[in-house]
Amino acid sequence: MVKKALFYICTRLALALVLIGIIVGAFYSSMKTSNVYFLLNDALKARLDVIILGDDIEDRSKFFSYNYLQSKEYSDLKEKYSLYIISNYGHKLEYGGLFVWPWQKSVTVTVKEAVFAINGELDTTQMSKADAMAHDLYNVPAWNNSVYRVKLVYENGSWLIDSVVRRGDFDYSPPATPSLSEEEIEALRTPEPTPTPTPDANATPDGNRTAIISSALSGDKINLREGPMTEYEIIAKLEPGDKVTVLGESDGWYYVETADGKKGYVSGYYVSFS
Repeated sequence: MVKKALFYICTRLALALVLIGIIVGAFYSSMKTSNVYFLLNDALKARLDVIILGDDIEDRSKFFSYNYLQSKEYSDLKEKYSLYIISNYGHKLEYGGLFVWPWQKSVTVTVKEAVFAINGELDTTQMSKADAMAHDLYNVPAWNNSVYRVKLVYENGSWLIDSVVRRGDFDYSPPATPSLSEEEIEALRTPEPTPTPTPDANATPDGNRTAIISSALSGDKINLREGPMTEYEIIAKLEPGDKVTVLGESDGWYYVETADGKKGYVSGYYVSFS
């Protein structure tokens, strides 16, 4: 009887230890999986900031391994956007199935990445408007939505992106505006540049031209600035549909006079000649 009792107790203890091990293992796996997802969100956003906004990758090195930093995977894409001043962009990430075991030190995940709006303009300190238009570089390039295989490694107590390999195109359509976040709606405010008007279009007797202020989204107000750069102070806010008289042009900015006599500069993105 004693042997049977001991056997029964031992088997129960062994079973309990196995169950505890499974629970603890599942807990740590869940934690590591969550950490990978959080890292991916932050790291891939940091990668886009380096490529599109021109941020220094060294300032984002906490997200990337030495191997990735040496690979320069992002370099060609960053060069593509180096001629532009980008204010913001909208993006979406989707992940394939992912599960990380407690003992894993590396993991690979499929990531679908889309950048569906890039709000910016040509940096005329690097290239004139005329040269950009001649080389078809005036518009901010569209992003090539992609499917990536992203490898992460666990080093010094944190997950880091070790490699990003493009595997194909990601066919993505942004959802209807009401379902987007405020940040994503802001990123959609990307007006198309106005075509260069013919010399005599809507010319007034003194040689000036009449134009209309336009906007990407209804209701947006457009800045009238003291000079032809975003660094200059804002003089007034113009409404879409306001008529202005164009007095001159400087590297993609129009010097205009409003109906109430204010004079200043408006980005050519927002000036439409009817």
